[in-house]
Amino acid sequence: MESKRRKNLKKRVKNIVMDIIEESMKDLPGIRWITGNDPAKICRKTRVLGAYIFESSWNRNGILLSRDRSGLAVLLHQNSLTRNKINPVNAAHFVLRCTGLRRAMEIVKRENYIKKQHPKKRDYLYFWIYAVKPEARGFNASVELKDKVLQESDHAPTPPNSRPACQQKMRRHRH
Repeated sequence: MESKRRKNLKKRVKNIVMDIIEESMKDLPGIRWITGNDPAKICRKTRVLGAYIFESSWNRNGILLSRDRSGLAVLLHQNSLTRNKINPVNAAHFVLRCTGLRRAMEIVKRENYIKKQHPKKRDYLYFWIYAVKPEARGFNASVELKDKVLQESDHAPTPPNSRPACQQKMRRHRH
């Protein structure tokens, strides 16, 4: 049973993650493909996406926040036990409140293709999300998260070419 203190921390971090995802990703074409283009719903749906990301990574200790709480990275240590683990309640909430069934099926198809590229028989570090609020890009949060991600990738089992992939993603968010 989670303590009251841990529940409060979880709630605060979840709100921070949802804020960062909403502010940093709501205008990205890839996110619009997931959430749809209805301007009246985009902020709410992007927050639902943020909640999904949080719930998918909280118990796996995958969330890295910048000290100023304006950026986050999600790194998931994958192994045979966690590779295909999905919380059905979280997934259903995401489909019903964000994507809809048709788009969810397209996402599953795309994700299955991506998963086929991952190692099947060994542990590795999966770099899922990197998001920094627009007003903090190019400053301390970006640099701090880049350094944390690269440090984690140095100390974790990674699939072939993972380090270059991390570096390539980080170059897109240069300081």
